[in-house]
Amino acid sequence: MGERRESSVLARHESFLLYDLNGQRLEFKLGGKERYVLGRESGCDIQVLLSLEVSRRHVEIVKVDGVYKVRDLGSRNGTYVNGKKIGDAFYPLSNRDNLSLGSRLSLVFKEGLN
Repeated sequence: MGERRESSVLARHESFLLYDLNGQRLEFKLGGKERYVLGRESGCDIQVLLSLEVSRRHVEIVKVDGVYKVRDLGSRNGTYVNGKKIGDAFYPLSNRDNLSLGSRLSLVFKEGLN
């Protein structure tokens, strides 16, 4: 029982992008790196093959001074945070923000405690 509690405490200190696909929850863990590129390309840090609206290199997420920020990398279908289209300037992410890549794929940013 102590192990379960310890692992749940550790999980609360990590940040994730969450996606619910037909009731199956997918988690993309953020941590250990300062920069992530999301897209369909195999060389991306997080390869997203769930929608053809996602560009080969769609968005970049960075962690600066403990804050995750996102920017569009010139994607064809755009990037939105809580419905607001963002451009190539970094936009700060807050806990439970909805990050949409195009109009069909939405991820939820879940921020850890640290």
